[in-house]
Amino acid sequence: MPPEPHTNGRMPVLGLGAGGHAGVVIECLTLADRYAVVGLLDGAASELGPNRHGVPLLGGDEELPRLRATGIVHAFIGVGTPRNTDPRILLWGRLKELGFEVVSAVHPTAIVSSLATYGEGVTILARAVVNPQARLGQNVLINTGAIVEHDCQIGDHAHIASGAVLAGGVQVERGAFVGAGACIRPGIVIGAGAVVGTGAVVVKNVAAGSVVVGNPARPMAKQKPLLSMRAAS
Repeated sequence: MPPEPHTNGRMPVLGLGAGGHAGVVIECLTLADRYAVVGLLDGAASELGPNRHGVPLLGGDEELPRLRATGIVHAFIGVGTPRNTDPRILLWGRLKELGFEVVSAVHPTAIVSSLATYGEGVTILARAVVNPQARLGQNVLINTGAIVEHDCQIGDHAHIASGAVLAGGVQVERGAFVGAGACIRPGIVIGAGAVVGTGAVVVKNVAAGSVVVGNPARPMAKQKPLLSMRAAS
């Protein structure tokens, strides 16, 4: 569809979520100067007032079908979800059911190799690094200052938090969460739905659904069954 007049030639896009992470993604999209964020949806909209981050707050997720019917086809997921990535997975599913295209947001200060690849709806924030032959799936979040080295594979819906370092050839499976400042040894596999704690140093593979913390990282608990541990649909 052609851009709406008030977007100054940019494509209109809706945001899901109105918290701090949404503000960071809005800045990414604004700096890229391709999309105009025309509204935000949040389950707590009634408590947040009419605007967030300089953008109109249009209600909760129940407004998605109505807004899609107006011809808006682009959306972004502005929910950061530490540890449990299920909320991002659920929002992704809802958007795809309604026929939205989930846009990618790459901050201009991020360094993304031309030999790296990434899927739909990826967010790569300021000063993050994604090196050659890295492969990122759909709806992956690479947070501020994180480093994804050569030949890493990041599964759909995974979240690599601020300042985490993934050495070469690390595999992070679907919906896993790698905490801020964590360091992952080369070739390690982080299983689906696993959680790596803040600052952990991972020198052994992490089983699906496990929670590991410390230096060296050791299992602390098992997650409850998560959407991230199911096979991709």
